[in-house]
Amino acid sequence: MKTLDEYRQKIDVIDAQLLKLFEERMHVVGKIGLYKRKKCLPIYNPQREKENMQRMTDETKSDSIKAYVISWYRYMMKLSRRYQEEIYMRKEEK
Repeated sequence: MKTLDEYRQKIDVIDAQLLKLFEERMHVVGKIGLYKRKKCLPIYNPQREKENMQRMTDETKSDSIKAYVISWYRYMMKLSRRYQEEIYMRKEEK
């Protein structure tokens, strides 16, 4: 069995990887927001979110954390929509 410090160090490494991926994801989300603004498309696409949610739950290997995956993904989608709304409302492109 590992020590608590070893587990925490592992979590720190994972968190750094998650942060990098989240930043990359949000950068792409911003590009999608710009695209939607140019094409006058709605930010919220419930069908796409439903399909993504199904894919995420299908890919979850552990049934014991499936509910947490759903909660995490819903929150990430909420943040993505909020960021797209911010992009959508900007006058200039960044």
